[in-house]
Amino acid sequence: MHFNVSTFIEVITVLVVIMDPVGNSAAALSLTADQTAEQRQKTINVMGAAIAVLLISFFLAGRFILNALHLHTEDFLLGGGILLIIVSLGMLTGRGSMLKDEPGSVAIVPLATPLLVGPGTLTMVILIQTEKPALEGIVGVCASALIVWGIIRIATPIHRLLGDKGVKVVSKVMAIIVVGYAGSFIHKALLEWGVAQR
Repeated sequence: MHFNVSTFIEVITVLVVIMDPVGNSAAALSLTADQTAEQRQKTINVMGAAIAVLLISFFLAGRFILNALHLHTEDFLLGGGILLIIVSLGMLTGRGSMLKDEPGSVAIVPLATPLLVGPGTLTMVILIQTEKPALEGIVGVCASALIVWGIIRIATPIHRLLGDKGVKVVSKVMAIIVVGYAGSFIHKALLEWGVAQR
């Protein structure tokens, strides 16, 4: 079976961009500020596992979800594109502070979801499942989870290197890229309906 490297890289790029681990590194540090170094690494490991489970589950269930809801791919492309625009606006304007309202681990909530794997990420995973080849899609999804986990693991040196302003700049650049993907999805949906032209 032929493995398309460019498709694989595209899947990784768009998912890592949407999850924005560099932009979210400051929030990850804040949420684990009261933990020891060992506890923080354990929290991040649990977070990484949760991200992988969420992404893989939605990738495998993508077609089933569309069929169960009687949705066509172009319906999801349009809705997903609009949702991604909303996500990108949130990235541009800032997500606000993440507060630990409940005691216990923050690895799954709010770190894994909704901070890193939010509605926009899950929408993109379903779109990848419907638009991309299965092998490149699933391998790309798994690699994306691994990359995000690795980046959050080195959140401290990243934040020290870039500083607050640098992290914000990276996050805003990521947001602009997400807008581009959102526009392409909306355009594809309009093409399918014969509203737009190539």
